[in-house]
Amino acid sequence: QNDDYRNWPSSLGAPLDVFGRPLIRGAQSILALFNDLDSASHIFTGFSGTLPLGVEVKMYAHTWDDDYQFFDTVLTQVVYLDYTITNVGDGPIDSCIVTLFADPDIGFSGNDRVGSRAELQSAYVYNESNYDSDLGNAPPVVGVVVLKNLAGSMNYYYPCARFYPECVPIDTLPKLLNLIRGLRPNGQPYFNPITTFPTTFPFDGNPYDSTGW
Repeated sequence: QNDDYRNWPSSLGAPLDVFGRPLIRGAQSILALFNDLDSASHIFTGFSGTLPLGVEVKMYAHTWDDDYQFFDTVLTQVVYLDYTITNVGDGPIDSCIVTLFADPDIGFSGNDRVGSRAELQSAYVYNESNYDSDLGNAPPVVGVVVLKNLAGSMNYYYPCARFYPECVPIDTLPKLLNLIRGLRPNGQPYFNPITTFPTTFPFDGNPYDSTGW
């Protein structure tokens, strides 16, 4: 008796289960379908326009409601993002890097810190103290975990308007690609001061127990 279920847009890529019925995960889900075919949108500040690749992305997001806390108190704080990336263009793509960009402000953003855990394929943002001017005491932590062990790097970038000493304007394509690959904007690697080895996961550690970088 649900309109969304009856009018499930499988012809547009909405997922189906093995019986051909709408695939429903979690307590609430949403599907987004997008592509890069609009050449007028291929403009990024400071970069020249690029031609469309003909790539289509299907994002299926789902989460669990508070009723599920009876079974699992963690899953109710998680949003799953399932991406399917398809080349629908005319030619092959011989190499590809897929990047997730996040800007997770924890209340007042001026006192946020970032970290990563290479062994957990994760990156996180936390408050520098146990108090935030916007959120009060015990502000939360936001983390991103890449499942299926597909993450090869994590990086961070402070916009130059914040006047951080490590700020370098990302105004060329090579700088952007270096950032995506887990390198410094100039292409040099990060070195973990604890292990002294190069790494593509800067600030690897755990601020809760003061271990790691």
